[in-house]
Amino acid sequence: MPKLCNRLFLACFCGEPEEARAIERRLKPLAAALFLEGNPVPLKWAMSLLGHMNAELRLPLCEPAETTRTAVRKALKAAQDSAARAISYMRLI
Repeated sequence: MPKLCNRLFLACFCGEPEEARAIERRLKPLAAALFLEGNPVPLKWAMSLLGHMNAELRLPLCEPAETTRTAVRKALKAAQDSAARAISYMRLI
């Protein structure tokens, strides 16, 4: 995922708008899923799925709704698959 975000930045910085738009389209469902609830819970939950942090939350935060968890999990998987394809493509260049 970080490599895909880095590639998005580089595409913007290097004046490659078509590439930037393509990457943005890949990340858009994940961004939408992370904002299904109005607090940082979906992002913290996604980070825990990736193994970057513990899933425990302190008050006033609470567990994300099941629909949010499902949406984040699905969008994260799609973004990771897309990132893997993008990295394979970048190796060919």
